[in-house]
Amino acid sequence: MFGENNVEIRRNMRDYLKTAYSKEFDVGKPDLTGNEGFGYNNYVADAYPIDNPQIKFIILCNKRAPYAYQDDYLNAMWSYQGSPEIQKLLQEIYGEEVLFKYNIYLNLDKIKVLKDELKTLNHSDVTKKYKEDVLHRITYYVFLATEFDKRREAEKIYSIYSRYITMKELPKYYLTVYFLKLENKNELLKEIDKPEDYFDDQNLYRDKKLLNAIFINTSSNLKSPEDVVLKYKY
Repeated sequence: MFGENNVEIRRNMRDYLKTAYSKEFDVGKPDLTGNEGFGYNNYVADAYPIDNPQIKFIILCNKRAPYAYQDDYLNAMWSYQGSPEIQKLLQEIYGEEVLFKYNIYLNLDKIKVLKDELKTLNHSDVTKKYKEDVLHRITYYVFLATEFDKRREAEKIYSIYSRYITMKELPKYYLTVYFLKLENKNELLKEIDKPEDYFDDQNLYRDKKLLNAIFINTSSNLKSPEDVVLKYKY
């Protein structure tokens, strides 16, 4: 009987992950989320592999179908594997370490169907074999102590775009850049630690902590730094 005992739910989640990926995982306390009236009450927990706590992901199961698990481990693993290339490129272009987030997403339903194959693939493999299905999301944060120069910053963004997105011919992507005041860095780091969807650029701009932001996606089709300049939000 699968009751509402968090200890039992957590243990079953760990057992599922160990069976699925042949390694040990730590699973946090499951929380019940959703709307039972609409049939999507889910137990959701944070998890990571014991051998690499930096690979954090979500595991969930529906309250009405407690052994039908979904997890985002493979996406998290591939994102972790692909991050050093992004880090190196940013450092080359900006001449210093740049705070960034890099995630790739392959549809969880596709992962469920192809899991036995996919769990044998690394970042390079999956982004080549399933190129049309993978979404790349790159977000980085530039802290400035000097005046914000749209043209100069656009040239750097275009270098990232051309050397990563164009060169790899990525069909699905988001590239987001936030320009922030260096004097507010400690406070802003707390905001950056939140999930990306909770980063409120409008309020930060209103409070004069954000200098500008740029959002580039698959439909942008940039050809030059001048195209980048036109994408600034503020």
